[in-house]
Amino acid sequence: MAIEHEKKGNVAYITINSPDTMNALDPENFVSLKEVLHDFDSDKEMRVAILTGAGEKALCVGANLKKSLPPSIEDCFSSFFCFFSSGSSNRK
Repeated sequence: MAIEHEKKGNVAYITINSPDTMNALDPENFVSLKEVLHDFDSDKEMRVAILTGAGEKALCVGANLKKSLPPSIEDCFSSFFCFFSSGSSNRK
């Protein structure tokens, strides 16, 4: 699994683990990351999420263009970034 996560106390540790692609997100990994972030947001005990990328070159270079992308990938990324900026998060 390219998206690894664990909870310790009230901290969530999330790692994008695809260093061979500089942690580029393919559609499946994007969905997994989004699910992990929603899980974090719905867990009232969690206070902070630490997002890291495996390897030494990049946290995440963006979408993996070598994999087939769904026609609505723009909508996927848009909803991902809106999650943090639109107030849909339960974080205060």
